[in-house]
Amino acid sequence: MFRHLFTTTIALLPLTASAQDLPRALVPDWVTVNTIPEIDPELLPYASGGVFYRLDDTQVRHDGDRAEVYHRLSIEVLSREGLEEAANILRSYDPEFDRLSLVHLDIIRDGEVIALADEVSAELFRRETQVEQGILDGTMSVHLVAPDVRVGDVVDLAFLWESEAPVPGSLMTGRYQLEYDVPTGMSQVTSFWPSDVPISLSTLRDEVEFSHSEGEMQDRYVWTVTGQVPPEIEDELPPEFNPYLGFEYSGYADWEAVTAALGRHYEVDHAVPEAWAADVARIAAEHKDDPAARAFAALRLVQERVRYVGVEIGAGGYYARDPALVVSQGFGDCKDKAVLLRTLLRALDVEAEVALTDLDQGWGLPDRLPSVFAFDHMIAGAKIHGEWVWMDPTSSYEEGGLVTAARPDYGYVLPVTPGRDDLVRIDPEERSYLGADVTESYRFTPRGVLLTVTSHYQNRSADGQRGYWARNSVRDIADRYLDYYRHYYPEIERLDLPTLHDQKQANRVLVVENYLIPKDSIHETDLVRDFTFVGPDYGWVMRAKDRRNRRSPLLINHPVSQHHRVLVANAPIEFAPPDRVEMENEAFSYTFWGGASEGGNMTLDWTLESHKRIVAPQDVARVMGEADEMNEMTTWSWDLTPEGAKVDAPSGFQGIVDGLMSFFPQDEDGGQDR
Repeated sequence: MFRHLFTTTIALLPLTASAQDLPRALVPDWVTVNTIPEIDPELLPYASGGVFYRLDDTQVRHDGDRAEVYHRLSIEVLSREGLEEAANILRSYDPEFDRLSLVHLDIIRDGEVIALADEVSAELFRRETQVEQGILDGTMSVHLVAPDVRVGDVVDLAFLWESEAPVPGSLMTGRYQLEYDVPTGMSQVTSFWPSDVPISLSTLRDEVEFSHSEGEMQDRYVWTVTGQVPPEIEDELPPEFNPYLGFEYSGYADWEAVTAALGRHYEVDHAVPEAWAADVARIAAEHKDDPAARAFAALRLVQERVRYVGVEIGAGGYYARDPALVVSQGFGDCKDKAVLLRTLLRALDVEAEVALTDLDQGWGLPDRLPSVFAFDHMIAGAKIHGEWVWMDPTSSYEEGGLVTAARPDYGYVLPVTPGRDDLVRIDPEERSYLGADVTESYRFTPRGVLLTVTSHYQNRSADGQRGYWARNSVRDIADRYLDYYRHYYPEIERLDLPTLHDQKQANRVLVVENYLIPKDSIHETDLVRDFTFVGPDYGWVMRAKDRRNRRSPLLINHPVSQHHRVLVANAPIEFAPPDRVEMENEAFSYTFWGGASEGGNMTLDWTLESHKRIVAPQDVARVMGEADEMNEMTTWSWDLTPEGAKVDAPSGFQGIVDGLMSFFPQDEDGGQDR
């Protein structure tokens, strides 16, 4: 991955530590010591966890490729529930670039300040946040426990980070949040900025108080939020949408300045690793007239031969390693694999470059100010017949070619190439869609109802199926499929294990399932009166609890192309199919229709196409109302009792069964089963 400035999830590996491992520092002379505000009674109902954050104060002094960050937090304990949170203190830092010091740790009790900084011992931990994803970043954490904390106490603590820039200019940026899920008496950020360095500021919402004062050497910028009721966070938000008050600033003039800061490293051309020279020669010979085929073969070589393991410690969080080292070790992170792929592509006479993006928030990059820390991922691009095609060498199970392979759905990228000075949009819609083409065939036979399910997957969905079948046993997959159908047909039996047929060249996957609903079970479970045919579940495409008077945009899965049909043959009744329904709005188009023919034959057909990934707040209620109507047409049930079946009590139910059995197709010898 390409490293963010801050991380939040914790996996701790303890190291031996003592109190002197955490240095002490005085309050810097450039820091303004703020008064802790009193609690606003109107905010108390919104507090949770037994604590109230009375002050959250961050002050930053920028000095080129060095920065000092003073952070003070004052927490009042409201109840027994809050003692643990207030007393346990955890702070993180990167030992390659940061020096962390404790400024003070006080308990304020009945107006008296009890200083604890010289009494507490620190425990030092190696803090690895993404071990399960194969990433080691070397982050360290310091853990302190404030002794004898009581209900009514205010725990007042401050730390100082003294940092050096991992990338030139990277510390001349800042991005801060000013509110959270719980109220804060006052949340404030102060930035001391060199007077001779231009600065760009993001637009602020009205709730944020802002001030700017000029100094001889440094200007002072202050952002403050006081007495703010925590926002109600609506569901299904786009990752790039931040519902909290916040802001950012940057000393980079534009995105080209970010590229220039990294370019010295990424402009280097590398030789093809010797161990792979024969592979590159083979690819060149096999596809000498097809640059797209050469590019895709190189992509698959990197995806298959290099495992994803990220050693993000120190500079490794920002700069790729030499391709020869990556190949010799057989592992690398996104930067390593992207640079390796670029190396192969250029050796294959394909114009190529690497680019930065963000896996979750890439769609929001145009709204960001330039910053190295706006990214967490790197991919590669190849110029094929005048068009840039973007590829993710960390992906797996991709087949086909550049024409059929899924394109990364990350929104925007920043090419790290001289002369490429702006964000570039990846348009994945034509080659990165989700969904399937599913056919469920119900055939009424002397044995019962034979159900055959065929599911066709293409593009990104095909990649997903390959991964799903690679990670799970066929038996486990079969059991999950069977459990789904048992919800509707309790006595259904699996005739054989499902099979996957991979049409790699076309990047298509076919999954086939076969079941039997035994004849006897149809009346034993009362299916005869309520036999259900089920279409697609669209809950994974779009859902929202918060609709009325919505304030935030809604994220839906996109692009989606989903087709589902139910085919029924030889049923004991003649069907009256549902009417045709069509829906069209800015978020999706939907069609449902049914048809029937003599002999107990019926077709039910559903088609859904998404139009965009974001629904505007004012449109959510209407769009989701139509989605509800669409979902109500997913399940259809029929009474399969044939015309003329006996229904007289007390043997009426058996009469229905006998009548139904008489309408099942007969074996050649006239029997109903062999």
